[in-house]
Amino acid sequence: MNRTRRGEPMLPVVATMLLMGVMVTACAASDDENTSKQTQNVPPLECSQLTDSECMGAQECAWLWGMPINAEENCLDYKRFAACADAFECTSGQTDYAMAPSGQVWVFGSNSCAPPGWAHVELLEPPGKTCPLAPIESCSELVGDDCGRYPQCGTIWGNPVDEAAQCIKRVQFVACTDYQVCGGAITHARDDQGHLWQFTSTCIPPGWATVGSIGYLERECGQPDPPEDCSVLSAKVCDADSYCWSLRASPVNESEQCLEPVEFLKCMDAGIGCDDAMHVVRDPSGKLWQFSHGCIPAGWGEHTSLPILDAPCGL
Repeated sequence: MNRTRRGEPMLPVVATMLLMGVMVTACAASDDENTSKQTQNVPPLECSQLTDSECMGAQECAWLWGMPINAEENCLDYKRFAACADAFECTSGQTDYAMAPSGQVWVFGSNSCAPPGWAHVELLEPPGKTCPLAPIESCSELVGDDCGRYPQCGTIWGNPVDEAAQCIKRVQFVACTDYQVCGGAITHARDDQGHLWQFTSTCIPPGWATVGSIGYLERECGQPDPPEDCSVLSAKVCDADSYCWSLRASPVNESEQCLEPVEFLKCMDAGIGCDDAMHVVRDPSGKLWQFSHGCIPAGWGEHTSLPILDAPCGL
């Protein structure tokens, strides 16, 4: 199903000055943080071998993203897919720097994690600017993450539909178009070859024909039936279940005006759509939380007028 568990938007990275030096230590996820879902009907996946779009559609895997550092220009590139890994918990809650096997250093925000096996890096003076974008003639020439780098462009992802089995296949990149405001309704459309697709918004590629008589398809092709109640699942089990989604948020330290490590709040039905706007709300006890989406637990307060924070506590 089309979910963005790995997709909570990355909090902006605050960095200053120049790239000076690094100190490297080993980075690996512990065995008890790794979890994968294997059933008799579904063969186990090699998450590390999956591409960007394949990983996004594989619920057994974690879609990890970060911001590569351009050492020559001493700047931060736009956030992009870093690696696909077995699903595991992101527990640091802080800005992290890690070196890829290629030797390039990446920045990971508090809502993502460095891939297992990458080396942690300590930067004495991180880069303080973002890399400029190369000029383009049309959004349609861009693919995948490159589309999301340009504010005038919008990325469209969709799930191919197996009409005979009445299930959806893994999410795929479909098109890069001029930016447009999309509604949150589930939409079905046929491509120019007549194949049916399911989208989680009203935005579809130009020239595709919408289909209005098909209900929302939740079951992924080859996946078992959904659980009766996602809300009773733990974080690890929730992350591994394609029909459920882990609701997470960052506690706000009001005295220090910074964000504490991201916490798991509850497991919910993955079919519930969330906007991608930042929200700061109070729970019933009065504690303040910052969300990177619009899915707020029932009974919590309304969106406050407090400023959005981007600084992790402890820096």
